[in-house]
Amino acid sequence: MGKPLRSAGIAGIVLLFYFYVYLVIQKVISLMGLEIISTISFIIFIIIGIASSILFLYGFALLGRMFNSKLLQIISWIAIILSIITTLFFLVGGNLIGQNITDKYGDLASLDLENSENNNEKLANELQEDIAKIMGYIFISFIVYSLIHGLISIFLGIGMLKLKGKVEHAKIIGILNIIAGLTYLIFIGFLIKSVSSIFEIIMFFKTSKKYESRIINNNSKIKQH
Repeated sequence: MGKPLRSAGIAGIVLLFYFYVYLVIQKVISLMGLEIISTISFIIFIIIGIASSILFLYGFALLGRMFNSKLLQIISWIAIILSIITTLFFLVGGNLIGQNITDKYGDLASLDLENSENNNEKLANELQEDIAKIMGYIFISFIVYSLIHGLISIFLGIGMLKLKGKVEHAKIIGILNIIAGLTYLIFIGFLIKSVSSIFEIIMFFKTSKKYESRIINNNSKIKQH
């Protein structure tokens, strides 16, 4: 890969719109009744999501290597591993829960209300219990996700602050990541992280243009000689 920092910037753009594109495509598939394609698109989006996350976070690891920041390198690789785990956990887990609800209660609305009142009441109670369990699962998952990724965001921010003066937008990215890490639990952190991601994408493109283009040009001159 000739320009990994530029690739990190492109991956960042993909990640910005990744979730929204997935929801739109799934809605279109649902409206058109193409459930078979839904599974295929789900697998494709998992692959795209993981690949984009790895490329994007690897950009930070590369910055750490370029500017001798051990903290940035270590936290970036930890983030890559956790990104893979959490992506699989939420996407696969969410899909399994949704499929389980559909299989178990898909015919609830079509049951004969007059002849199956007891059965309907039993199913309705089971549905309420399952929804309560799912909400508990979502809440606990959110807390764990916020705490772990909050810590990563804070250390990533500290690492970026140490590159202040060496990399464009390093200071604002560092500050935003630290604030985001401290406020994930009250949702504000996710909005701040989105803003930080925009600066990070710009940073990767600018740093790539400044350093990677220079390296490629120098290598070309060496080969010519």
